[in-house]
Amino acid sequence: MDWKALSFIFAGPLHLGFFNVVMIAVGGVLIYLAIAKEYEPVLLIPIGAGAILANIPGAGMGVDLAAIMAGQQSEGIFHALYKAGIETELFPLLLFIGIGAMTDFGPLLANPGVVLVGAPAHHASDDDQSGTSHTHGLCGATGEQGGTRVLFPIVVILLTGLLAPKASPLIGTLMFGNLLRESGVVDRLAKAASNEIANITTIFLAITIGATMVGESFANLQTLAVLILGIVAFALDTVGGMLFGKLMYVWTRGRFNPLIGAAGISAFPMAARVVNRLGLEEDDDNFLLMHAMGANTAGQVASVLAAGALLALLVR
Repeated sequence: MDWKALSFIFAGPLHLGFFNVVMIAVGGVLIYLAIAKEYEPVLLIPIGAGAILANIPGAGMGVDLAAIMAGQQSEGIFHALYKAGIETELFPLLLFIGIGAMTDFGPLLANPGVVLVGAPAHHASDDDQSGTSHTHGLCGATGEQGGTRVLFPIVVILLTGLLAPKASPLIGTLMFGNLLRESGVVDRLAKAASNEIANITTIFLAITIGATMVGESFANLQTLAVLILGIVAFALDTVGGMLFGKLMYVWTRGRFNPLIGAAGISAFPMAARVVNRLGLEEDDDNFLLMHAMGANTAGQVASVLAAGALLALLVR
């Protein structure tokens, strides 16, 4: 019997640790939720696949964040993607160009007051907003705002740059993508941004994030504490936005849908999609997506501005 060959064959299973098994199971659960429940499949499928690949012993496909923080060198395709696209923030910026090209800010422009709903929820982190239960109810006719649609991204870029320069990369790329859409003269670029660029970037970003879920370096108390803090922050933000949404519902005598308040958090644009999905589950005519995008944009802008201002104070 060739023991050397057998040891090579069973090298993977023998080095498969408990935490590797846990994270592989987590990756499987994410894929299950994406397929069976249709929970953000565009993100959860590549994240789940990345988590599974990262925990295969000897494959060298994991991104060990602890090792990176310690200045240790690592190899592998996902490590290269992490260094090139996440550490440099390239992937998020490219994705925001695509999101901007896909977003219609018409409802927000037709009812600018929706932005104000974001402020109360930011006492915890980033929440806000409210709208109507039906698309035509919140803003009336969204129509064409003429030059307004083109000026909006430019004005936001300038205001963001002047008030919080460090927030300019994210907000600037988002609004640049929207400018491509609204200019009406670069359809090819707008379509490329909202399709090819956004799709490719989403795959690379999500699968690389999944690849950071490596066994013991991820499944520990410190990571768990961060996750719990994140859940608490999002919960408080969502509650704050919903409560203010209910206040707006009373104030406008039923013209605002409190559910839109849940879209005011900085999870852009997932929060808006979730709000729209919940609205449709209650009423097939309850199209809230574009109104929720307005609230979601306000939450994103507010959170990035707040973070930019905080960074400016810290790096003095």
